[in-house]
This record gives sequence, C-alpha cells and structure tokens, in this order.
Amino acid sequence: MLCVGLVAGGVGLAIGGSAALLTALVILAVGLVGLYAWRGLRPQGERAGVGAGGQVMLTNSQIAVAVVVVTVITFVCRIVPFVLLRGRQDSAVLTFLSRAMPLGVMIVLVAYTLGGVGLSPSSWLPAAAGIGATAGLHLWRRSIGLSLIGGTGVYVTLSLLLG
Repeated sequence: MLCVGLVAGGVGLAIGGSAALLTALVILAVGLVGLYAWRGLRPQGERAGVGAGGQVMLTNSQIAVAVVVVTVITFVCRIVPFVLLRGRQDSAVLTFLSRAMPLGVMIVLVAYTLGGVGLSPSSWLPAAAGIGATAGLHLWRRSIGLSLIGGTGVYVTLSLLLG
C-alpha cells in the first residue's frame, strides 16, 4: 500500500507539482476503495494473499492497475483545464477569478488553521508564528515554496517546543 502511494505521489510530482500530487493521492484513495470493493465481488479462489494479522494484501497486478489508473486520471486532470480554457483569455470571469482566488484560498486556509486553536499559548502561539512567518517570508521574497516551507517549519518547531 505504501509503495502504491509513493509511486502515485512520484507520478503526480513528475507530471505537475503539488496540485498533481494532491490529485494523485485523492484519486489513489478512491481507486483503492474501488479495488477493495472489486475484491469483495470476486470468487473466493481469486482473492489476494493474506498478510500478517489476517490483513488482505493487494496482488502485484492490482497494484499495477491502481498505479496506471492514477497516472492516467492525474494526467487527464492536468490537461482538462487547458483544453476547457483555450481561447478564453479575455474572459471577464477568468480575470476576476485570477485576482480573487489566491486571496480567497488563503483566507480559507487561515480560517482552517485557526479553527482548532485554543486559549493556551502552546495552542495559539505556533499558529500565529507560522502564519506570521509565512506572510513575512512571502512579502520578503515572493516565493511560494520558501513561504510554505518556512512557515511550516516555524509552526512545527514551536509546536514541538511548546508541546
């Protein structure tokens, strides 16, 4: 199972970065649920092997099918927006969305991050410092990767220290 996840993540990164990675992992989860459902419908003689603790394991062919399905769907998900938006560069709706979406996404992410924060300093201080570090790094360097890694590092470090 771990190998399938790693292969799907690698394919996602190779095709198009973190968005493709997330898409690959979501599709992987859906595909594995489908494989488990499919396995339950097969005759008894075709069942996969049983591992330690009585857990049913996927066969190599099932893993290969999952990887191929994830690869194809990820590739299609990366291509479809370009096909659908071809010839629509002058659209007022797309211009508005290209300006409004980044801020909207950030607001949702900040709200989600602060949703589980309590009143104790060990709860709110890492979140506030992480958000501050992310904003500061982005304003300083305008690098999404640096902002993401730096803010996450500050958050994780303070969370572990204040524990």
